[in-house]
Amino acid sequence: EELLRSKVALETWLGSAPTSFAAPFSIVDGRLKSLAQECGYQIGFGDGTGAVGLGADSLNLPRIEIRGDWTLDVFAKVMNGQLQ
Repeated sequence: EELLRSKVALETWLGSAPTSFAAPFSIVDGRLKSLAQECGYQIGFGDGTGAVGLGADSLNLPRIEIRGDWTLDVFAKVMNGQLQ
């Protein structure tokens, strides 16, 4: 219910349907992935960090925290560290 309700709300506000979601508390399991697919999501961010490989599960991709208080230099260092 929460996946669908938030998708409908975002579509109303943005004018187009979101295709990705971030799992609460980074917890992704088979049930969540199945429900997300039924709701039309194509990409999900769950647990793990770092770069994504070609065989990655598109509904459980690693996430990288981006903070609003970072300078551009800090952002670049974090991204560089995550992608190595």
